[in-house]
Amino acid sequence: MANFLRLHAKGKTGVLDYAFISLSFGSIVAAFHLVWPGLPLIVTLIGWAKVTKGASYFAFPGFGLRQLKRVGPTNAHLFRWPGAVFLMLTVLLGWRLLLT
Repeated sequence: MANFLRLHAKGKTGVLDYAFISLSFGSIVAAFHLVWPGLPLIVTLIGWAKVTKGASYFAFPGFGLRQLKRVGPTNAHLFRWPGAVFLMLTVLLGWRLLLT
């Protein structure tokens, strides 16, 4: 959470930093994980979602700044549910990988 607060404090420069990170990560996943059938499709879709998010933050930095503003100590619960979902997804994909 401290990273998001630091990026928000930088203003639009912080948004562009975050957009670059999202776009880089998403591009790597989308380029090297073109798996469409079955459960691994989720990884591919997450990669494309990161590409879309990074591109939209580059195109509309004001929107990205408003999104980063939502993060704070009072709403840390916004990180718990997605974290739990991604943890369960990781366990599920890892289990599937072990079985094949």
